[in-house]
Amino acid sequence: MNTVTNNAQGVTTAIQIFGQQNSMTVQYYFIGFDTTNSSYQSNYLELYSSPWAFYYSAQAGTGIPTYNWIYSNPVRIAYANLSINKSSNYDLFILWLIELQNVPSYLILFIPAIPNPSQIAPVVLVPSYRNQPSSFNVYANNGSCNFTCNGNCPSNSPNNFMLSVQNNTIVLQIPVMIGISGGTSSAEILICVNANYAVTSDANMITFSSSYSTTIVPPSSGYTFYILMTAIAITFTVS
Repeated sequence: MNTVTNNAQGVTTAIQIFGQQNSMTVQYYFIGFDTTNSSYQSNYLELYSSPWAFYYSAQAGTGIPTYNWIYSNPVRIAYANLSINKSSNYDLFILWLIELQNVPSYLILFIPAIPNPSQIAPVVLVPSYRNQPSSFNVYANNGSCNFTCNGNCPSNSPNNFMLSVQNNTIVLQIPVMIGISGGTSSAEILICVNANYAVTSDANMITFSSSYSTTIVPPSSGYTFYILMTAIAITFTVS
């Protein structure tokens, strides 16, 4: 729910994002409430969430944006043993805090976005009225280019990913394929991210910018042209 309301049961959310020295902390607050005149006792709490996504489309010939929402079944994301004695003349409030710590800022785009009253969400899609989409670009150093974000090195912006889950480990793999002119004996890549967050409306925008470089398995040397293909693997550990 967007707000705490009278004579109702529900959950509302709030979000905080902190950045320091290229490391991010994302906090989600879940506020469960019962403002009815119910009375009950309990010693166990469960918090459920329904993962969601939407995709953008426009009506042919009109340009009118349409959002298509997709929801999954509810998934339990937290639980606790806690004694509760709800009286009919009292309101009940329960506060959960789920925190993602030490997140490299170049991964901020991949942190789950949870609906919240302030409508804080990353700008990923590019409808006509949004001119500040987030970006995730990978550059490859061919030895004769300006190896910086927005430089002239060969680059690619991945448009798909693969996700796998094993025990408490989530692995996100982003395949990248870049055509490189000019021979080189190394394979150095640079990941550049601009994560734009809209707050309430697109007029209020917050931007996180970061970069990360690494050297991957080098290709064969001596060629004048080749295709660099790699998969950037990102591992999330849940506790």
